[in-house]
Amino acid sequence: MNRASALGILASWVLPSVAACQDIGWDELISSHRATHSLVAARQHSQELGQGQGRQLWEDMELRYAAKRADLRKQEVGLRISPSGFGEIGASQSLWAARRKLGETKVKQKLSEALLERYSLALAWRYQQRQRRYHLDMKNLSENRIQVLAKMSATEDFDPEDLVEAQLHRTEYMSKAEGDVYKMAQAERKMRQYIPGSGAVRLDGPMLSPAEIAVILDGIDPSRADSFPDVRVAAGELSLEQAKTNQEVASSRRWLGYLEASYTFDVDENKLEVLTHRDNIAFGCGFKIPIMDGSSQEVARRKAELAEVRMNFIDERQDVERKVAELRLSIGSMLRQIAVLDSFATRVDAGKLFTDFAIKSGSDPVLLLKARETAIQNSWNIDYLHFEILVQYLEILHLSGKLVQEPEVNHLLTRKPPVSVGGVPGGKS
Repeated sequence: MNRASALGILASWVLPSVAACQDIGWDELISSHRATHSLVAARQHSQELGQGQGRQLWEDMELRYAAKRADLRKQEVGLRISPSGFGEIGASQSLWAARRKLGETKVKQKLSEALLERYSLALAWRYQQRQRRYHLDMKNLSENRIQVLAKMSATEDFDPEDLVEAQLHRTEYMSKAEGDVYKMAQAERKMRQYIPGSGAVRLDGPMLSPAEIAVILDGIDPSRADSFPDVRVAAGELSLEQAKTNQEVASSRRWLGYLEASYTFDVDENKLEVLTHRDNIAFGCGFKIPIMDGSSQEVARRKAELAEVRMNFIDERQDVERKVAELRLSIGSMLRQIAVLDSFATRVDAGKLFTDFAIKSGSDPVLLLKARETAIQNSWNIDYLHFEILVQYLEILHLSGKLVQEPEVNHLLTRKPPVSVGGVPGGKS
């Protein structure tokens, strides 16, 4: 078998399997959140809590039996019940309801985390794509500068340091472009872990513009932090701790220790061989005396834990409010920076101002390359800020619960119909 036929057979084996692989698009990537292990576990836990809890009328019930004497003619049967404390039944139901509500809240929190992870991964992949294009453009620009400087080597204006610097820049940008390929491969490997057996990554489409992002963020009210997932989880933990405290207090009111009833059957044989039957019925109860029994210490400990959880809830809410406010300020600052860069790009018309000056100066090729470099750098600066805004925008959507409220909406691509945009980008923070 020659090499060509062997390659043909190998291709016939490999190509169908490659063709059968499904490409990773936006829908495939985002919908893969359903298989997230933490989310699946949270949903199972919530389903188990949703089955409810039976009413517990007593703490425990004990059926007693005893046979005495060598001939086992004396037998005793008794029933002993330890009733629940005053209000303990209602406290137990409230505790179960608090657990169920906390379980449902954690499902939403895990859902938001899973969605954020996939959006962030897609955004990182798109960012590396754009950065690689920038590095390649700068590498090509360095090659053009090397060619121009090489032709100027015989002139008086030639400086060997410029040529060396251009060669160093070309190597630097080539290296960075290879690093971008590696980081893109890392992101793609992570995506294929979400979607086993998938093919190429195709996350195309126009991203939300800075102006559209500003409009969407204006619809999020930071003052409603109590509805944000992380804050709701902290509030659920506080409610659970409160329910545990109420149950502990109710348990301390279990003053009636037990209720007991017994029946004794006794067969006695006297010297005259006459059988005597003795049946006895007895009742009893026990009351607890709350003197140095430790229940007050348990209640005090539980109340101290409740105070600590309440403090953690307040801290969590303040942290989320502060983080959202800081992110909004940061996005507002970057929106204004983009407005300045856009204004500069408009004024110089992507470097045309420098180009016209270079032509009027005798078509200086070095100055023409400088104009091209200015245009490339300015465009990259705008796109870099755009990506930074998208990263912080996703974080706000996660913190505010917007990802959970609209899981079917692609929160990175331009909306159809488009978001209504009014005013100047960066006008609001």
